Parts: sequence; C-alpha cells; structure tokens
Amino acid sequence: TRLFRDDLVDLNGDIPTYVRALRAFGEAPHPEQYCTERGLDSAALRAAARARPALEKWLEDVAAEDSIQMASCGEDPDPLRKALCAGFFARAARFAPDACYRTLRADREITLHSLSVHAAFGTPPEYVCFADFGRDDTGGAVARHASRVDPRWLLDAAGEYYRLK
Repeated sequence: TRLFRDDLVDLNGDIPTYVRALRAFGEAPHPEQYCTERGLDSAALRAAARARPALEKWLEDVAAEDSIQMASCGEDPDPLRKALCAGFFARAARFAPDACYRTLRADREITLHSLSVHAAFGTPPEYVCFADFGRDDTGGAVARHASRVDPRWLLDAAGEYYRLK
C-alpha cells in the first residue's frame, strides 16, 4: 500500500527495509494496529524483536573478543550494506542489458523476488548482493533479500575472489 511505501521502504534494499520496519514496530504506540495498517506480519516482527537482544549480546561478546568497537549505523544504510557485501560477496549480481541480473562470478541469470523493494519500487540498482536464492515456478533462479551495493565495496571485501576467475 502507499502508506507502507512512504514510511517503510528503503530503496537501498530489502534488508535496510526490514531494519526500518523493525525499528518502526518497536517505536509504534500500538504495534498490532501499526502492522495491520501496513500489511505487515506482526508475529514475524514480534519474533524478530524478541530475538534482537540475544543477537545484540552475541555480537557484543564477539566484538569484545576481537577488540572491536560496536556502533549503530543509525539512519545511514551504507555500513549495513557494506557488511552485507562482506558476508554475501559471492552472491552479487549486476543488472544486464536484457533487463535481468547476472551473477558476477558465474554469469548466471537471476531475477529479483517479486516482493523485493527493487522489483516493486523505483529503478533496479546496477549491483545487488542477496542473502538467499531459490527457484521460481519455471525453474529460474530468484534472488531474495537483495540490497543495492557499490561494486567497489565488493572489491574491498573480496577482491581476490573476483580476480581469481
């Protein structure tokens, strides 16, 4: 719905949109009503909100072991998208002239899931990283949980991976 798009969609990608939705859910005075008005799954958001403290604790412990300073990215989506590049560099694709995405390393065709913010709103980004993929009804590869990335971040995160081809 228009209300959903205007206050939740982050054109940087699906995962930044999920983060925005979880934050808004946590700040809403009436979370169930908030979800109903926007067509959101309140059970999924409640589960994510319950899991968040344990995940934060685990990340703090890992950061402390490695002497890393934890910090929130706040409203800036770039640190999150750079982290996605570091974790999912092997799942990167570029928008091709035939209006499909092609994976960078294997040059395989992949489409974005129809519920991706990139498929539903705005112009498709030139480069994406995706967290998961599956098959559609015709057997074609479908990327899920895609986020816009800068190709330089991919080289920073995994330059050797792309140079070895």
